[in-house]
Order: sequence, then C-alpha cells, then structure tokens
Amino acid sequence: SSLFIYKVGTVIMNGTDNIIISKFIGLIIVGFYSNYVLIINSITTVLNQIFNAITSSIGNLVVTTNKKRSKEVYDNLNFANFWLYALFGVCIIVLINPFINIWIGKKYVMGFSIVFLLVLNFYVLGMQSVTNSFRNAYGLFWIAKYRPIIMVIINIVISVVLVQFIGIEGVLIGTLISRLLTTAWLDPYIVHKYGFEISPKSYYVDYLKYLVIFIAISIILNYFVSMIAINNIFILILIAILVVISVNVILVLLFFKTSEFNYFYDKIKKIRH
Repeated sequence: SSLFIYKVGTVIMNGTDNIIISKFIGLIIVGFYSNYVLIINSITTVLNQIFNAITSSIGNLVVTTNKKRSKEVYDNLNFANFWLYALFGVCIIVLINPFINIWIGKKYVMGFSIVFLLVLNFYVLGMQSVTNSFRNAYGLFWIAKYRPIIMVIINIVISVVLVQFIGIEGVLIGTLISRLLTTAWLDPYIVHKYGFEISPKSYYVDYLKYLVIFIAISIILNYFVSMIAINNIFILILIAILVVISVNVILVLLFFKTSEFNYFYDKIKKIRH
C-alpha cells in the first residue's frame, strides 16, 4: 500500500500543474507550456532509463556489502547523478528558447524565469534518482509513506495562491517548494538513518553545494549565450557543443580533487586500457 500511495502521489503531482494553469491562465498558454514540458520530459525519460538500469545492482549491493561500502557507492552515484542533471539542465536553460524559436516560431517562446523554474524542478526531481533507488533497495517505503500526498496538498495550495499573482511562475514555484519541503530532504534522511544508519548531514552539504554550482553555471553560460543571435539550426548545434564542453570543463576544474570524481576517472582509465 505504501508503494501504491507513492505512485498515486507522483501521478497526481505531475498532472496538477497543467490543470491549475489551464484553469487560471488559459488553454493557449498551456499549449505553449506543453512544448517545453514535452522536451524536458523526453530528456527525463532517457536519464531515468540510466538510473533504472542500476537499481537491480543496488539491491544486490545492499544485500552483499556493509553499510559503509553502500554509502560510498551512494555518494559516487549521487555525484554522477548531479553531473548528468547539471549538464542537461544547463543545456535546457541555455538552448531551449533558441530551439523553440527555430522550431515553431518566436511567438511560442516563453520567458527566462519560466524556463529557469521548469529546469530547477527537472533538476530537483532528477537529484532524487539515486536516493529513490536505495530507498527501494532497502524497502523503506513504509516510512513516511504519506509524504507524496502531503507534497501534492502543499503543491496545490501554494500554486493556486501564487498563480493569481505571478502566473505560471507561481505554479512552478509551488511545485518546487512542495518537493523541497518533502521528498528532497525526507527521502535522503530516511535512506541515511534507516539504511546506512548514519547522519544525513554530509548529503545535505553536498546537495546544497551541487545546487549552487548548477545555478551559477546556468546563469553565467546563459548570460554569454544570450548575446549570440541563434537563428538557424547549425548555429544552435555549434552553441550546444560549446555549452556541453564548457559545462564539463567547469565541473572537472571544480571536482578533479574529489574522491567521487577520481572513482569515475579510474573507471574510465580502466576501460580505455
């Protein structure tokens, strides 16, 4: 029943934004908004496949190794999770408006604040991937099983209030706050306390550090790219390549001394040899 509540909560959460936007702002805006959601959901689906593929091996890991080793693997995977979502998140923030402009025209382009909040939601949800896999592996659904329902209630209340003052941004802020107040901190707490049997403090420190870095890279690269007139697909592809290289270079410079980075660097070196 815990798993059922969790699934139902997720489905309702994903559906409420469109309903609130159509009710308070209108169906035309929902159409514009849906173009963005379609692109972001497609990317989310691809990234989910990657993390779904490792869930079974996490189950095996939890059974066969000690809690200290499980926590090390968790930290490494969480770092990889951050890298992927930061990379794709920055690319969406910087490139989605030029892409929409080239694809269907300027009148379908939405404001930067909407794009930024959409991607922040994409990132916050994405950063749950590893925690969810470990939560499943430890079978910890029964703890705080009603939190998806609480998340939905918070989302609806804040979204309905804010949409009347600041439009779509209000709905996206509602979704973001409801996630940050519930699953974003509670799920990692449950995994650390009941799975690894340690304090989640180190996770929260990393989470905040990763979030600040992601936002900073997004704003800096968006500032530079916004100065360029991207009016055809070839320029867009060229800029996309430059953005991908830039994000990876920045992340390497920031993390090359960390154990998590070196763990994956060693793996890549072994594959190459």
